[in-house]
Amino acid sequence: VFAMLLKHTDLTNAERNATRLIDLVSHTNFFLGDKEVVLSVNIGIANISATRSAEETLLAALEAMKQISLDNNTHIKIYENDQL
Repeated sequence: VFAMLLKHTDLTNAERNATRLIDLVSHTNFFLGDKEVVLSVNIGIANISATRSAEETLLAALEAMKQISLDNNTHIKIYENDQL
């Protein structure tokens, strides 16, 4: 699990940045010996706010990532309580 904070970024731009990151990673394959390694990324987005702690924000992002596992058609999910 890797976390990234986007300062001064709303949820729409966070989703746009996440899409760009997924595109970059999905087009970056490498070889380990004679085997090709294909990378995949799932991104959970949670809004940072004064009303919840850092731990609650991380848990919200992890919950969004958990929801991705239920839907094979997406790799990005905004935490349900932070929806646009």
